[in-house]
Amino acid sequence: MKVGIEKFLAVTTATASLFIFCSGNYQANAFSPLRTSSSPLSRRIDGSKRSIVEKGAGVLLDEGLFLRKNKNGIESRKIQREWTYIEDDGTEYHGKGKFEVKVFLPETGKVKGCALFMHGFSQNTLAYQDTLKKVADHANIAIVSPETGILSPIVLKDILSNPLAMISDKNRAQFVLQRALSEDAKQCIRMISEGHDLFQKELNIGKNVPLGVSGHSMGGGLSFPVSADFPKIDYVFTMAPVAGVSQFDPIVEGVDKRTVKNSMLLAGTWDLIAKADKVKAIAEESNERKNDSSLFVEIDRGLHTGFEDELVLTKVPLDRVLGLVFGLGSLVDKALIDAFSFLRTNTGQLEGSEVLMMFFFEKMTKGQKVTVNAADKFLEENIKRKWDKKFNISN
Repeated sequence: MKVGIEKFLAVTTATASLFIFCSGNYQANAFSPLRTSSSPLSRRIDGSKRSIVEKGAGVLLDEGLFLRKNKNGIESRKIQREWTYIEDDGTEYHGKGKFEVKVFLPETGKVKGCALFMHGFSQNTLAYQDTLKKVADHANIAIVSPETGILSPIVLKDILSNPLAMISDKNRAQFVLQRALSEDAKQCIRMISEGHDLFQKELNIGKNVPLGVSGHSMGGGLSFPVSADFPKIDYVFTMAPVAGVSQFDPIVEGVDKRTVKNSMLLAGTWDLIAKADKVKAIAEESNERKNDSSLFVEIDRGLHTGFEDELVLTKVPLDRVLGLVFGLGSLVDKALIDAFSFLRTNTGQLEGSEVLMMFFFEKMTKGQKVTVNAADKFLEENIKRKWDKKFNISN
């Protein structure tokens, strides 16, 4: 039954995404549970060959003009793009405009590390914000998440300015999105590493704190090529990573280019998009390149959407999307969505994933090796026994 629901939502997502974006042949991973669960633990407790950094990179528009806090105390910033990307044919593309980042700071105020998080295709940071806040609080890290998505001006402008390119290159729209998101993430990493005032003075993120990269789906796939460009980064945590276009392939442009010392890759056995065997292949290649560097976590009956704690399409809740696209809004329709939410938030997938993410980045702040035994022990101590059995951790 869960597989059937996942297929229905995948079709819904694909239809809505195509309607909005005409994105071609990418994965449909837009939906996730409506209600957020709470884990037991949370209650207790440079430069790639294609990238050129321009002079003055990372300058804030109007000296950090944008500051906003939402009801959860999560901060936002808008940053002026200052990066150049060299395409395969040698063409230079200059990133323009502003991009927004969400910043999750630990309640203690003491930032012991920092992780860049990249969302999935057709997604937004909103889909993961409860999880990211829990991880930030537990591990005492700052999590910086660029909000660059399919509806961002830089993506839409590039596509609409040359619509014929999508005919000659069916992957063009995907490339445009992945380029923008990955380069925005890299700019944040450079700004942090250089001690830019935005991060060091305003957000108290020191330039010498341990750095990691994380992501879900498309963002998970991008995590490997992004981290490969920064020798300082040796921790990568991904949930259902999906390989994008060839320019951002997680193995060729990531693991084979530079293998980080510690990575953890999560995948569900019922995932129709990031199939477990393909995710495992990334971990296996990492271990081939650097022995015992990567852990693979297989989640029994885990789904692609099970890593998200909010059900959204970009920044819009799923029920609103369904109402707009399909005219759904009756009590029956709501009951179906609630039923899916119940299935998604009562399987232990989200809780266990949150706990493993907490464990992973706590290890990063201490500069410690991430091992199977330590991960198993931490997971067993912090989630229900029936859920713990669903997580098979190996290297």
